Amino acid sequence: KGRGAPQAGKMPVMKKPSTGLASKGKKNVSTGITLTWKCTDENNDPLVYTIYRKYENGGKWVVVKDDLTVPTFTVDTKYLPDGRYRLKLSASDEKANMKGKGFKVEKELDDLVTVDKSPPEISDLKASFSEEETVVECTVNDAYSKITEGFFRVNDGEWEKLYPVDTLFDENTEQFRLKLGREEAERGDVVILRFEDERLNYVLQRVVVE
Repeated sequence: KGRGAPQAGKMPVMKKPSTGLASKGKKNVSTGITLTWKCTDENNDPLVYTIYRKYENGGKWVVVKDDLTVPTFTVDTKYLPDGRYRLKLSASDEKANMKGKGFKVEKELDDLVTVDKSPPEISDLKASFSEEETVVECTVNDAYSKITEGFFRVNDGEWEKLYPVDTLFDENTEQFRLKLGREEAERGDVVILRFEDERLNYVLQRVVVE
């Protein structure tokens, strides 16, 4: 034994990781990054895996989980700060061989993994009233994720869909401009806004029509 290294180009071969949803205020939403990969050994030695992570802009590699014997693992992001991370996987047949005869190979994932548990932020929010209409304007920004949903309601009315000025949810920063007729809102009414990012984090904010 010990004659062969793990195959697939002597490097582990992994599928692109999927990112679990991380949000505040929602129940039963997972907070993790699930990795799956494929790796074989030409001698059919059992392989042991280790997963590492580090921050996008530096720092050392930190062991997330070692002594894995199955080719899948969910990295818990519950206590990780928001940001982008690099992940690396190592595969070894050293435990199945004499000391010094085993092999260990490593592969870093090509794509950065995003951890985002914070809601979007609303800025420049204002509601202006005129004889013809009420106009509500704001900017919504998220540091790491795209804005994917927008809703509004007047006082305790039904929630209605709200789209960006350009009608597309395709950026981390979106501009919104809502026009309401006199029959829909007037001075003293409260307009409530809700915006959500692709990780299901959401923010609620209200503005009084003046």
